[in-house]
Amino acid sequence: MIRKLLAIALVALVLPSVRAQEQLAGASGVDHASHGWVIAQVPGEDEATLVHIPPRVPTGIAMPSAAGRLKAVSALNEPPSFLAADGSSVYLVFPAELDGSFQVAKLGVLPTKVQDHWVREPRDRLRYMPAITGYDRVLGLAVDDGVPTALVTKDSDRLLLQLQNSGWEESRFDTEWDDSFNTHLYATGQGLHLVEHLRDTIVLHTRTGELWTRTELPTSDRLSLAALGTMQVLGVYNGEVIGVVRADPRAEVWSFGEDGPLKLGAIDPPGSPMSAAILHSTGRLVIVWTNEGERTEEVDSSLPSPAISNPLRRVIEFSLLEGRPVYTGQAITRAPVSAGEFRHLALLLMMFMGLVLLLVLRPSPEGDVIVLPPGLAIAGPGRRLLATIIDGMVGLFIVSRTMDMTLLEVLGPLAVPATGRLDVWPLLIALMVNVMHCSFGEALFGRSVGKTLTGLIVARVDKSAEGLPPGQFRPPAPLRSLARNIIKWLVPPVSMLVISEPSGRHRGDLLARSAVLCRAAPPL
Repeated sequence: MIRKLLAIALVALVLPSVRAQEQLAGASGVDHASHGWVIAQVPGEDEATLVHIPPRVPTGIAMPSAAGRLKAVSALNEPPSFLAADGSSVYLVFPAELDGSFQVAKLGVLPTKVQDHWVREPRDRLRYMPAITGYDRVLGLAVDDGVPTALVTKDSDRLLLQLQNSGWEESRFDTEWDDSFNTHLYATGQGLHLVEHLRDTIVLHTRTGELWTRTELPTSDRLSLAALGTMQVLGVYNGEVIGVVRADPRAEVWSFGEDGPLKLGAIDPPGSPMSAAILHSTGRLVIVWTNEGERTEEVDSSLPSPAISNPLRRVIEFSLLEGRPVYTGQAITRAPVSAGEFRHLALLLMMFMGLVLLLVLRPSPEGDVIVLPPGLAIAGPGRRLLATIIDGMVGLFIVSRTMDMTLLEVLGPLAVPATGRLDVWPLLIALMVNVMHCSFGEALFGRSVGKTLTGLIVARVDKSAEGLPPGQFRPPAPLRSLARNIIKWLVPPVSMLVISEPSGRHRGDLLARSAVLCRAAPPL
């Protein structure tokens, strides 16, 4: 809960069942940032939801998301016929309008630096691109090297269109294929792929540059013609066609390449209809669906963004590299914050403010009478700041070595622009280490590690300091030293008041009846 509340505070400061269409399965496109996109639709409903699959690996601008994590980004009045992704952006082609045109829209996501939370861009609508007009049908959509590419038919011809500045333009399409509409268009780092899923075979057409190659992929006796004919093609990965076949009581994931088919593994059978996306940079296949009656109105987040209900409830993440499921279960749809957590944050901030005001406005004990030991003087803020930095590094170093983390990762929310990490527990542990080692050293010797290196002393400055020999001092009592360091490290706004305090003491010093001293310079 503390981690989530701090995540909200940082934001305030720095800031289903799926439609059963073949192309929608695996239409993740060129996906070097490991984003994925699917269209979710609850059985029996006409509306749909565009769902983003956040990256499962660090992207340099955001933390990786956990397996099973999904994010609804847009509600749609009708599901699109096709989608194709280009990293954090996605293109949608909708069914034909009354005038025969096909509307094309685009949407993207931007990181918020809060864990793996991404927000949509534009925030309140889809960005519509030039429509596809003058063609009979759209058979597929992909993003080839950053250029949206559509497979269309006109009369008896099949053509490729590319979205340019002037609109959709026909491009050269020099390859032969069978007379079948059961085709799929994908794009990967190897080029543009056209997959023909025929009754008894699979044909892969690949365009590299301007050259098309046609490869008929061999099948296996282990896969019957009936199973092959009903197989759902999910995409192209490393030059091989990936598909899923229902084989009671489980489903099987197959890969078809030039060297022959390979059964990658078995998974629990997903519900029908289902959709999938291949995350190319991580080698994962993400399959999603919703069972009938499982729809929820729960929204992703209470952050300032459109509140979209996420109907997706079931997820299977399958590793294409290892041939095994890495996640099976409920979809994780909750973002780092919620409305209840906002209320808890407000209460926590009010309590923290009350504690600060109580410590600041509390009358000084004993009228704040200061008795300095002979030969010692109040230390300046510059040396005290340097000593505090050194003491702070002690806790950070211990925790980083113990938990196998970098110093920036231990800082958690204080270093989000550099690491994107919001885990506050390592930082709290480091602060507690500082409280303990400073309290122990100051109570026994009057010095911590930082004060020893900077020549400073923590000493009692009450009446007990009277009559001491020159240069001698009395350290604060153990409990008072502990109270002093708790205020210093855990309530930093109070300890920072020492900069403007004429006596050079913060409330922790007053409570401990101590002061940070240095050797007094000899008189001129």
